[in-house]
Amino acid sequence: MTRNPDILFITEYIKNVLYFATVRQGRHLKSTADTHYFCIDNQLIYENYYSDFGPLNIGCVYKYCKLLNDKIKEFLNKQLIVHYTSIDPKKKANAAFLIGCYGVLYLSLTPKDALKPLVIHGQNYRPFQDATQGDSCYTISLIDCLQALLKARDLGFFNFQDFNYEEYDRLDKIQGGDLNWLIPGKYLAFIGPVDYSVSLYHPPEMYVSYFLENNVRIVIRLNKKLYDGNVFSSVGITHYDLFFPDGTCPPRHILLKFLQISEESYDAIAVHCKAGLGRTGSLIGCYLIKHYRMTAREAIAWMRICRPGSVIGHQQDWLEQLEPWLLKQGNSYRKRMYDDINKLPTHEYGIYSIVEKIHRQKPVVFNKSPSPPPPIQRSATRSDSSSSTRPHASKTRDVANKTPEKKFDWNVKVNTQKVTQKGDTAGSKIRRGSGAGEPRGSRPLTRANTPKFQEKTSTKTIDSNKNTTTYGPLPTFRTSEGPIFKNVADAKNFLMRSSLFNEQKSKHLTSTLTVTPQYSYKFSKLENEKLGFSHLRKPSPPPTATKFSTPFRRQLGRSPSPSPTRHATEQSRATNTPTPSTTDKFMARDSKVALREALSRLKFSRALRPIKSFNIENRAHRVISKEKPQVAPSYPSTVEDLQRVQEAVPDIDKKLESKDSHLDERLKNVYVTSMGTPEDDITRKKQDENPNRPLPQDRNALQDFDFGFKEPERVPYGRTTLRQAIEYITSHQMNPEEATAAKIAYEYKLKESDVENILKHFKTYEVYVPETKDSKAVIAGPTTNRRKLMEQSVGKIEAKKDSNLDKQNVKSAS
Repeated sequence: MTRNPDILFITEYIKNVLYFATVRQGRHLKSTADTHYFCIDNQLIYENYYSDFGPLNIGCVYKYCKLLNDKIKEFLNKQLIVHYTSIDPKKKANAAFLIGCYGVLYLSLTPKDALKPLVIHGQNYRPFQDATQGDSCYTISLIDCLQALLKARDLGFFNFQDFNYEEYDRLDKIQGGDLNWLIPGKYLAFIGPVDYSVSLYHPPEMYVSYFLENNVRIVIRLNKKLYDGNVFSSVGITHYDLFFPDGTCPPRHILLKFLQISEESYDAIAVHCKAGLGRTGSLIGCYLIKHYRMTAREAIAWMRICRPGSVIGHQQDWLEQLEPWLLKQGNSYRKRMYDDINKLPTHEYGIYSIVEKIHRQKPVVFNKSPSPPPPIQRSATRSDSSSSTRPHASKTRDVANKTPEKKFDWNVKVNTQKVTQKGDTAGSKIRRGSGAGEPRGSRPLTRANTPKFQEKTSTKTIDSNKNTTTYGPLPTFRTSEGPIFKNVADAKNFLMRSSLFNEQKSKHLTSTLTVTPQYSYKFSKLENEKLGFSHLRKPSPPPTATKFSTPFRRQLGRSPSPSPTRHATEQSRATNTPTPSTTDKFMARDSKVALREALSRLKFSRALRPIKSFNIENRAHRVISKEKPQVAPSYPSTVEDLQRVQEAVPDIDKKLESKDSHLDERLKNVYVTSMGTPEDDITRKKQDENPNRPLPQDRNALQDFDFGFKEPERVPYGRTTLRQAIEYITSHQMNPEEATAAKIAYEYKLKESDVENILKHFKTYEVYVPETKDSKAVIAGPTTNRRKLMEQSVGKIEAKKDSNLDKQNVKSAS
């Protein structure tokens, strides 16, 4: 294989068969006589919410593995196969994830061995972050994703030999109901239904037929009530309400109730919040950790592979902290139920199984559809509310084949008119959504689906599955009238509001809660600090030896007599060298003259005392009036807790400050009496009874840790240890231009805002020890570099002082 100048990195994945390469941005490689190049960067695309970019979903993994298998069969012993990707970190990470999945699933490699060829020569890959705006510290790595995929396959969660890609793609789209199976036959996550008809939501009636056909007998709602639960209850589907606020972690009682419902049910459970991402993923992740022994990161990775965007922000940290407790509870559950803690549940059929569907399928009736209908669309009178196309990272490049619509026997009003705007195509819709638990917007008709891949995949799948039924587009319908929107932005603003912080609650909080900070808060300055790294406040320069040689000061409270005059040859008090005594001078003078001078000085001091006192007060007021150091800002969760408390009990401050006379009286009536022999007497008695008591067997002293306590071996994301804090604070003091808050946050996996506050409010101590007769001046600081610099500067100062003394000695001698 000839080396192409556009290739920046290449590695052998299967010896003499498959290679993985990265090329320059925007370059495309053409196949040669001995090498076949292919790239999937523009075919298999991740549909992001905000700044998330991967991992690619299980449909993309299936299509990639099928494509690569076909290429190996076609070009084996003919041409070398090179999968190349762009140098762009996001595309590079997704391409590495796909080829790693092929190594784990088809080459039977361990996750570490699957990534080993990709990380040679110092190659690294950007971790996948959660669906929030901007860079996030809540990430999962490539190894987490591959380990999750391997565990899921071993547990029977999926089987690519029995995987209905068309069903996954149809249900995953917003038009198909936005449904995703996470555990086969157990958990189905979906977007929250609503009673009224809008472009992004579906009524609950839409899901009933699919739930009944797939043995879903329980629906759990985690968001506030937006539809009537009796719609499900009337057809035999049990409905539960386990509400907790959007964007938060599940309370303990909600978690225990969710696990109880799941463990007592043998049927499938459909779970939803507002978007079916944050709150839904957090609770299902707990079940995966407890009953399948997945780690928190593996559970998050598997859920994001099945349903991108699951688990948002600090919910990941919550799962990681809860992981040891859930694993322990899982062992106890298996011991109690099966008398074997290693017995994990397995599944005969994976998610989207074709064989299971055939076994479960009833006689096919072509005028009805067992699948959920497409999304609710506007009637002709509301054609202006259809979504418009905009540039997007997840833009698709295919046009779905349209088939004539059929009528179905739904007990609701049916409207078969399809409304599109000028210029819209079937594949021109994109996902619009929010990070913190808000719904997916109008998604493209296919996720990572292109004509090139669809040609090969769909035809072969249809030929191999002639017994299965394919479903065309279904009619649209709605159950009630909804609000009218002029454009998609208005609809998004209406739909994407958090269930906790809407306008009404925001006004209520503003009117009832008043937080008075103990420091001056300048909004513009704080905002400027957040905008760029160049505006960060630089720390003050290190103290030098000249700073410590302060002039002699009169202390407050003493007699306002003038301070003694210091000569140039005298040493300061800091040198620990006593100055010439004043008693010798008085003894050399006449006693009468000395007494006269003392009396006159006393009279003069009394006359000046009011002026001196006024100066003292004035200076004290001036010091007090100076701006105080700013208090470090409270953590966001603390502020939220304070707001909730103030909202629940508006007069909490008065209650805390007021004295409770009833409790005070009860406290006065409390008397403490002691009975029995004191502990010292018992010890003394034992020593008298047996003076030859054996000494303790363990004579080892307790381990002495650097900072007084043992540091954790594993630091959670978004947290830091004292040692790490000293390291990056010192680095920032040494070189603030190089060690910026952004780089520190990326290296130590912290939030950038937290790092900025730490660097702003904390500094490392530096101690200067002045010279004495026996020792030189030294500086004790956190870094050797600063100590060396200080030693050089001290040496220069001492040399200059010695030269001045020599000059003075020469003058006095002359």
